[in-house]
Amino acid sequence: MKKIIKSSFLGIYLSFCLFSSAQAATIVVQGNMQSEIQFLADQLTEAKVANVGPFLFYEGKVNNHTIVVSQTMIGAANAAVATYIAIDKYHPDLVINQGMAGGYINNLNVYDIVIAD
Repeated sequence: MKKIIKSSFLGIYLSFCLFSSAQAATIVVQGNMQSEIQFLADQLTEAKVANVGPFLFYEGKVNNHTIVVSQTMIGAANAAVATYIAIDKYHPDLVINQGMAGGYINNLNVYDIVIAD
C-alpha cells in the first residue's frame, strides 16, 4: 500500500470528479470523524450543511459535480445507517467510504489507501 498526504488524496479525488465524466455526477464521500471529512468539506463551493439524526452532511459543488461529504461516526452500524440516509436523500452516482479499513487491517497507517476487490 502506498502512503499519500492529505492534499494528494484530495488531488486524486478532485481529478476523479473532473475527468471521470462529462456529465454532472453526485458523489458521496464518507468519513467517520470530523477530522477525516473537514478538509474535503472545506473544498466545496456553494456548501450547505444538513444534520439528519446524529449524522452531518455537507453538500456542495466541485465544478459541475455535486459532492456530499458525510460524517458517519464510528462503527460499521453507524456507517451503514449514514450510507442509507445519503443514498435516500442525495441519490448518488458513487459512494466513497474512507477511514474504516484501519479497524480491519492491523498494519495500516494514516493516509494508506485500501481498494476492495
